[in-house]
Amino acid sequence: MELQTPVARIKNCPPVMASPLVLYALAALFLYAVCRVAVKWFRLRHIPGPWYHGISLLPLVYKCWRGRLHEDLRKLFDTYGPIVRIGPNEVVCNDVPTMHRILGSKSPYNKAQWFVIARLNGDGDTVQSMLDEEQRSTRMAQVLPGYAGKDGQSFEGCIDRAIASLVHLIDAKYISTGAEFRHLDLASRFGFFSMDMIGEAAVGQQLGFMAEDRDWSNILHTYDMMLPIIQILGNYPWLAKMMYRWPISLLLPKEGDGTGFGAATSLYMRVTDSRLSQQSPSLKDTKPTHDMLQSFVAHGLGREELKHEMSLVPRRLRHVPARAVARGRG
Repeated sequence: MELQTPVARIKNCPPVMASPLVLYALAALFLYAVCRVAVKWFRLRHIPGPWYHGISLLPLVYKCWRGRLHEDLRKLFDTYGPIVRIGPNEVVCNDVPTMHRILGSKSPYNKAQWFVIARLNGDGDTVQSMLDEEQRSTRMAQVLPGYAGKDGQSFEGCIDRAIASLVHLIDAKYISTGAEFRHLDLASRFGFFSMDMIGEAAVGQQLGFMAEDRDWSNILHTYDMMLPIIQILGNYPWLAKMMYRWPISLLLPKEGDGTGFGAATSLYMRVTDSRLSQQSPSLKDTKPTHDMLQSFVAHGLGREELKHEMSLVPRRLRHVPARAVARGRG
């Protein structure tokens, strides 16, 4: 018996003809996919933007993964105007009156599912992740005075003290001499400045970033590393919801962690427990102090609610210094 090589065997195999039913099924699937893409594009066709953004989220995901989404969006605004389509059902705008209409207290718009990504701890909602409008309105009434500085807080005072700490750090470690040049990475020190300012505003004390001159909790590194992933998960809410389920939820930051957001939460909660232990049974009788934590306590938030809201504070306040400086220049 003559042995055949594998290539010869393939050549000698009889041709396999696909049945008409299979061909019809493939054609139907192809037609269905084309119709779905057409429907996605057609819905928001009147809004300007790259055509490929109208048929898939993948271009937006790619921009998020590159880590330069803000630069890409600026280019889109320069090209297409103040309102741009960036996905089949996603629109972004930088028009201030439109943003006021969308975000106003009597806005006709509801929050989208991607806000669920703001549930940093996974076991409870923050005011940013709440989708139920009634619950969100109740929580907003409790936390808005603290975020807006209406309970006696002075964000400008917090910034002044943080600036003094930054100047002291530079004077103590980074003043060059004729015999020695001392390199200063100002970008990273501005990150330390931002986090210590947030600590001043949130719990009335700096968090030690400038005092130790290092990212002692790795929170800044974690934030920079996780931001593209968070943006991608925001585009696929079903993935974000899976993240909060066991066993993936075990990887989320939690109170007691030694690094990352969990370390900052642990620090905030130590201050919170100390503050709560000093309060009278009625939260309405609390002695007012000038930080956001005391404002939250005075407006009725319990320990678990405080844990969720305080975990949100660093992300909500990271750009407060820049806004305050811009306001001062104006």
